[in-house]
Amino acid sequence: MGLLTGKTVALVANGRSGTDQCVEIDACDFVVRLSAWVSEGPKNAGSKVSAVSGVFSKEANNPYVTPGAPGVEIPDWLWAKDDWELWCPLAGEYFLEKPTYLNVGDWKWLLTFSNGHAMRLIRQTAANMIYDYVRYINPTVTYPSLGLNTFAMVMDLEPTMLHIWGYDATVFGKPDYNKAQVPMAEAIAHDFVAEKRIIAELADKGTWCGVPNKTKLVWHFRPELPGA
Repeated sequence: MGLLTGKTVALVANGRSGTDQCVEIDACDFVVRLSAWVSEGPKNAGSKVSAVSGVFSKEANNPYVTPGAPGVEIPDWLWAKDDWELWCPLAGEYFLEKPTYLNVGDWKWLLTFSNGHAMRLIRQTAANMIYDYVRYINPTVTYPSLGLNTFAMVMDLEPTMLHIWGYDATVFGKPDYNKAQVPMAEAIAHDFVAEKRIIAELADKGTWCGVPNKTKLVWHFRPELPGA
């Protein structure tokens, strides 16, 4: 039994399908939002925040955020609230004492940035599980995306009902539609098509990374997968 067992969870990513969904999103017991939602997410996607997951930067020139990475500053109105968690979808083994361009993990900076708020890192077992499975589908992938790692963090807490919005990377017409590898920061490649297939297995087959799972998934405005 996990922290979110018995609860209805909303996971709001940065795709446009969260637009005008505020009532249904805010009605969920626990609402997780990806970082870009704070500054540039879908219009009227609600205001309830239980957790924010992402690569964070306190300042635009923060040395611990890779140039071009989706860092975002948490606004003052959210810092003023105490009832939310700061989620870091980076496994503990990737934290370094001296961050580099290719690895921005720095636990000392994250502790300072959290400003006393509750923090949650992805468990190593959950990180390994999703990494191994996405690599099983596509061995050339370097690392799962922020969206998939955050999804894995939610699944690790065993929600009873999970609603997702904004998982739109395979929507026809977007630049990365049906593109096997998407370069990011000249170092990381994500396969959004493979990631959508992993989520689709939970929706259609009730399996998560090949293992039977009891979480009920509702994928709002689900995009068609290439070749489906």
